[in-house]
Amino acid sequence: MLDLQEEQPEPFKVTPGFIAFVAAMCLPLLAAIVIYTGAAIVASDVRDAEASQEGGVQTNIEHVDGWKKSLVGICPLH
Repeated sequence: MLDLQEEQPEPFKVTPGFIAFVAAMCLPLLAAIVIYTGAAIVASDVRDAEASQEGGVQTNIEHVDGWKKSLVGICPLH
């Protein structure tokens, strides 16, 4: 007849591949948090510089770093 042997499942092992997989799955969330936080910090600088330029005074827009404008431009919430 059929030989039914009960096989014991192997215990779960945390391997370097599993750790890399979990890190790769968490990376987009971590990147979103960093981008949102960074944009929230520098949004007021960029907003003030753009407002002063629209008012006819051409002073602050050159003093705002390019990365600040890019970061605020990337984040759709700011």
